[in-house]
Amino acid sequence: MTVAGASLGFAIGSMAPDAESAMTAGMPIMVIFMAIGIINPGGVDPDDPPPKIIQWMKMASPIRWAVEALCVAEFRDMEFGEGGKGWRFQDLPKMGAMALVQNGNQVLEALGLGDKKYSDLMKNLASLSAFNLLVGWFGLQFMSPDFIDSSNYENGDFEMR
Repeated sequence: MTVAGASLGFAIGSMAPDAESAMTAGMPIMVIFMAIGIINPGGVDPDDPPPKIIQWMKMASPIRWAVEALCVAEFRDMEFGEGGKGWRFQDLPKMGAMALVQNGNQVLEALGLGDKKYSDLMKNLASLSAFNLLVGWFGLQFMSPDFIDSSNYENGDFEMR
């Protein structure tokens, strides 16, 4: 997740003319990715998919891939029963949907992540990071931020490049 977030920041920063513009653009982009990248099984109708732009934004959200990978890593084949010392999940009061949950695979199914694999989710996160780094390279190559040419420092002749 850290690499994906850093590569997104690098891509945004390479396209901006200065650091202040990068921060101004980066914050709303991350907020949008946070809002789109969360798992919301209760409010999503599988028969009514979201608009294409939202689907594309979900694919570009590093938060989505990281949250899904963490959920799959945590809940896959987890048993909510006896075992361990101290308090147990079984000792907690069972109310609502939790009364019916027996294992982590049921949780993943309810979240719509039942068929997802951790390795596939991490590959998607790595691919997104590579794409963001490529966009960052493109931005540095072709958007060329301004630098002062210090090779003629003794002459007092400065040029912006």
